[in-house]
Amino acid sequence: MPRQFAGKPIYLLGSDYVFPRVINTILKNRLERLKIPMIGEDYIPLGNTEVVFVLERIVQSAPKGCVIINNLNGDTNVPFLKRCDRWIDRLKSIQLFLIVF
Repeated sequence: MPRQFAGKPIYLLGSDYVFPRVINTILKNRLERLKIPMIGEDYIPLGNTEVVFVLERIVQSAPKGCVIINNLNGDTNVPFLKRCDRWIDRLKSIQLFLIVF
């Protein structure tokens, strides 16, 4: 992981179907072996564009920042990334980083 992520806990986010759940299961096993803390995990139904609730939950869970690993797909990813862009100053102030695949 890049140096600025060092010591930051992980928050897993994905669409609610098999691919993100399998990827996040693999990631959780890897994080556990590496002793990297995980502070949350959320799944949003495919096509759901209401994403503010999950971003607020992440910010509340990580007042000192975290790394969000984003496995959102399809129509849900665009509004999530747009909301992150609108909240960029707030997210930067608590050192909240985003990895998208």
